[in-house]
Amino acid sequence: MPYYRIYPLNPNGRVQPPVDAECADDASALVAASLLEERVANGCEVWELTRFLGRFHFGMTRPPQGAAHGA
Repeated sequence: MPYYRIYPLNPNGRVQPPVDAECADDASALVAASLLEERVANGCEVWELTRFLGRFHFGMTRPPQGAAHGA
C-alpha cells in the first residue's frame, strides 16, 4: 500500500508537521486527510513520497483572523 503524508496548513498557509497515512490510493488518502478535521481546518497538502497531489480544503470555513464574532 502506498504511503502518504498529509501536511496541515497553519492560518498563514505554511505547512506544519505531517501526519503519515498508509492508503490504498489517492482517493483514500484524501478521505484520510478530510477526517483529520481540526488538524486540516486551514487546508492541507497531500503527498505520496515525492508526488504532490495538491493543496486541499474540505469545505470547512473559518472566520478571517480578527473578525468579530456575533456582531
